Amino acid sequence: SAGNRLDIAFDKKTMELTVEDNGRGIPHEKMLEALTVLAASGKFNNTDESAYLASGGAWGHGSTVVLFLSSYYICSSTRDGVKLTYEFKDGLQTKESKDKSKGHGTYTRLTLDPKFVDTSDVTVKDIQDRLKEKSYVFPKLEINFTVYENGKEVKKYTYGGKTITDRVAEWKPTTDIIEIHEKKEVTFLKNATDDALTKEKIKVDLAFAYSEDALDNDADNYIISYCNTIKTYAGGTHTDGVKLGIQKYIKNVVMPELKGKDKELPITPMDMVSGLCMFVIVSLSAPEFRGQEKTQLSNQEVKFAVRDVVYDALCAAKNSVIKNIVDFIKRVTRGRIASKKQRKKDIDNAFSKDKPKKYTEITYSTKTYCPEILLAEGDSAADCAVTARDPYNQAVYTISKPENIFDDKIEDVRGAATAFNDLMDICGIEPGPKCDPEKSLMRYIWMLSDGDVDGDSIAISMICLIAKHAKPLIDAGMVGRILPPAYSITTGGKKAKKEFVHTQREFFDKIIHRFIENAEVTHHGKKLSKKELYHLLADNFQYDVKLNKLASRYCIDPKLIEYIVWKYHGDYKSQKKSYWMEALKRYKELRVLVENGQIIIDGDTENSDYINLAFDTYFDKQIRRFKEMQSMNRSIDGYSIDGEKDKTLYDVITTMRKYIPDGGNVKVQRYKGLGELEPSEMKELCTNPETRTAIIVKFKDIERDMEKINIIMSTSKKYMEARSRILSGFRADDLDIDT
Repeated sequence: SAGNRLDIAFDKKTMELTVEDNGRGIPHEKMLEALTVLAASGKFNNTDESAYLASGGAWGHGSTVVLFLSSYYICSSTRDGVKLTYEFKDGLQTKESKDKSKGHGTYTRLTLDPKFVDTSDVTVKDIQDRLKEKSYVFPKLEINFTVYENGKEVKKYTYGGKTITDRVAEWKPTTDIIEIHEKKEVTFLKNATDDALTKEKIKVDLAFAYSEDALDNDADNYIISYCNTIKTYAGGTHTDGVKLGIQKYIKNVVMPELKGKDKELPITPMDMVSGLCMFVIVSLSAPEFRGQEKTQLSNQEVKFAVRDVVYDALCAAKNSVIKNIVDFIKRVTRGRIASKKQRKKDIDNAFSKDKPKKYTEITYSTKTYCPEILLAEGDSAADCAVTARDPYNQAVYTISKPENIFDDKIEDVRGAATAFNDLMDICGIEPGPKCDPEKSLMRYIWMLSDGDVDGDSIAISMICLIAKHAKPLIDAGMVGRILPPAYSITTGGKKAKKEFVHTQREFFDKIIHRFIENAEVTHHGKKLSKKELYHLLADNFQYDVKLNKLASRYCIDPKLIEYIVWKYHGDYKSQKKSYWMEALKRYKELRVLVENGQIIIDGDTENSDYINLAFDTYFDKQIRRFKEMQSMNRSIDGYSIDGEKDKTLYDVITTMRKYIPDGGNVKVQRYKGLGELEPSEMKELCTNPETRTAIIVKFKDIERDMEKINIIMSTSKKYMEARSRILSGFRADDLDIDT
């Protein structure tokens, strides 16, 4: 019969590979196209009537890519008594021939070009292992593998006749093997734009059991998965479906029947699948893959099909089989509890003795579905978070400014008693090259710090340490910050309503809208629309704050310094007495003097003390930043507010600030620390995933972002100098604690 034999020959000296089968052969009229054109295959757009209902190839690139990467490539297809052969050298066709021949099938011989593909590391064992595994996928196929050396036969291997159940048995599992061969019809919406649901039959072949060895070693080595004939090295929705089916059965059927001490046993979803070993194959018409190398199945309908057949199989299994599985899972749970106690003991000995007091762990149960850790700043915030948290999914750990181990080598990092190491131990993660997000006990790591300079510093420092020593956690989208509230606005009497905002800008945005609804502003006689007024206020919402600081520095009325900065041009050397005498005509009490070639404004004003303002290098440096804010606007004067004329931009902004609620039925509170929150407020703002506001940390540009992190954290001379240059641009009175 067609397609029951596959012969492979490999010369380990010349690296020549030959593959021959007794299938139907490639149709001659399409053979050249199939060999040389990408995606030229009958395996696409399959239907129930297709010859390839469950195609092996995913993209139609395999033979074509191999042909063009080979120094020579020969392919023959025999069908209907004719053998058609094409020969290629360096990717170019050199010969085409036809001969009469009996039988049927395809023959391919090739040698990959070492200029393109390095095959020096390919061993006979590599090919053996691959063919042996394939033989379990096709138990009725006879696979012969012959090894040559310079054309002389050295060894011959034959595979076939064994099933996926035989492969699972080779792991010597602790429990009985459950074997499934079933077709499951699923109904799903294939595309978001489809008008009707799609129905498809998915064939599931599965053998699974539990193994003590899988607990002690790399669990990934005990999971083999295929979609059609394609190996999915990274698993996917079919392996997820197996786990979901087991978890569904344990939760719905087993756990309600537990008695005595077993009823109180905190079995987690992870416990239910720890030690699992399986070989799963799914067959479907239109597989979809994800991942950089397309090694992970992504069809969501597969997950639910596999889940349901696993659940049904467990429901139909013998009681003795289920008992062994349940006993195994209970042992896993008890072992996890025991190891956690031991790990706590080890942490107590290796790290700070008050560590357990600072850490409130998760109470694991069937309600645990998304474990996360909240790194809370200070005891009061941590105590409030513990009260407000979901105990089944949220752990709380108290931190202050973390120790800076940014520049330490990874071997030194693990030996230090630091908050970073405590975090790694709590999550069960090894920092450095072995950091594996899949092994984390926590799905998310959240910074829960105050909305001030110290809180920002704590959050940024810990995130920077994770980026340096455990970057895969950030790449996996597991690290972020819960935004603390900046203000609350309470309105109403007995039935008061409290609204929270997270930033000063967000707070003033609300004030801006109140101002716009109640005030009329014109500029040079033209009324500003609500949209124009909003953008003016939003762009300048710190205009008066910055101006007041500048005015305070020189003991000058804010509107006067606003006008002087507006009229100032060039640098301090380019100022002229005649220009300033004309500019300051409106201020008749002021004099413009020249001393040692330098302009000085001197005199008294109605709203200020005595003024003696020198246009020197220091003044020039101070006003340039504020002049940048002014430059965003076409003009600073010519405004009127509710009919009052001769107003400047400063007047507009300060009038807007009068709309900040003050007294009566409105109360505004500025939060300096999370400890000021009530537990109910902490829950709404910080611990409830449905209502909190949180940011996940991601790298947009790895090199550029890591450079910024180095400047923030590194103590090396190179980065200290860069940090010094940045900080030299700030003065203490320029910093706004709210932002």
